Amino acid sequence: MLTPINRNRILSLFVILTAVFAVMTGLLTEMAVHARGPEPLATNVSGVISADTTWTLAGSPYVLTDTVTVATAVTLTVEPGVIVMGTQLAGLYVSGHLEAVGTATEPITFTSAADTGAGEWYGIDFLGGDGRLEHTVVRYAGQYDSDGIFISGSPTDGPIVITDSVIANNLGYPITALADDLHRLQMSNVSVSNNMTDRVRIRSDFDQLAGDVTLSGQPGLDGYEISPTWLQVPAGITMTLQPGTTIMASGTGYCPISVEEQGHLEAVGTTESPVSFTSTSDSAPGQWTSICVFGSAHFDHAEFRYSELNLDIGGATGGEVFIENSAIISSSEYGASAYADSIHRLRMSDVTFSNNNKNRVRVETGTLVDNVTLTDQPGLEGYEINTWDGSGFFLEIPAGITLTMEAGTTLMMTPADGQIELFGHLEAKGTEINP
Repeated sequence: MLTPINRNRILSLFVILTAVFAVMTGLLTEMAVHARGPEPLATNVSGVISADTTWTLAGSPYVLTDTVTVATAVTLTVEPGVIVMGTQLAGLYVSGHLEAVGTATEPITFTSAADTGAGEWYGIDFLGGDGRLEHTVVRYAGQYDSDGIFISGSPTDGPIVITDSVIANNLGYPITALADDLHRLQMSNVSVSNNMTDRVRIRSDFDQLAGDVTLSGQPGLDGYEISPTWLQVPAGITMTLQPGTTIMASGTGYCPISVEEQGHLEAVGTTESPVSFTSTSDSAPGQWTSICVFGSAHFDHAEFRYSELNLDIGGATGGEVFIENSAIISSSEYGASAYADSIHRLRMSDVTFSNNNKNRVRVETGTLVDNVTLTDQPGLEGYEINTWDGSGFFLEIPAGITLTMEAGTTLMMTPADGQIELFGHLEAKGTEINP
């Protein structure tokens, strides 16, 4: 049995050994720190990068103390795990190439120096440059009306590919692209959240696309907003809207998308992920004009809503405008409109009309130039012969032209002087159930 004296000696020895162990642990830790070197300090950068440069994990974080410009024909490579931080008034301007490819476990982060809130730095501007962003985060940008990412330059500049990335908490739009640079933007699995507005802005003032464009839905993306005026799809160019894509516009007196002769709009969705055309508020009729098609178009599982006309077809020589499995709803005027010399181009199958001021297709007064087939559609009241300028209400079917009205079709002429002038052939065969 331990005596009190022996017990005290053992306790004293234990205390001494504990203290020695703590000292040795501290020494070993200090030796390990010296062995691997001191913790890296921030790397301050500013000015023009005029030669190929790599920002390494060892040099991270990189602090933009002023604007940094990647010069033309120069590549800036950012390694996985690197953090790039912009101070007030600082941004990254890319006139060359930005290669920022992280990994799922080591993403690359572009943020503000404070890293606390939106609008604390300028963002990334592709000013004629191109790049690849993969497993990359862009946040807290948007100072002085800038955006997370801004794209401008020449139509011949290279692509800007963004995949498996996050654009969040920016004061402006997550991405803005000029209309003639839109074809350069390629996105896949880009998560958008908590920006001033979670939309990609297509900045266009009666501008034309300069190459084939493909737009797709992305996680958290509300849609693609066309502003301030309209976007033209010129001859030889195709604009493709993949399932889940939403086009948003506002204002009247112009078409947010105008498909010019020999241009093409391909908008094919699915039952679960339709393609949508709507207003920026997505709430009330009459807040945008219509999609104007002078070329050709294919709409499948598409929805048009909250416009004046939704769809307006013009031009005698454009291609087919085929609409199937779609919905035309909540317009302030007609569901759709076509000129007499363009109505032959309209093909509809299972197109539902509902809650429009007039659930009708308005046919502008004039002369048919090719054979026309009018079909009944769910909720469609009929085809109304009308004119905006009051110049007369008539539809001329000239010699050699046939107007075919399928079962259930209604042709409407509101004023007392409305008439069909028949010099060709009218084929109107209904049924007892569907006259």
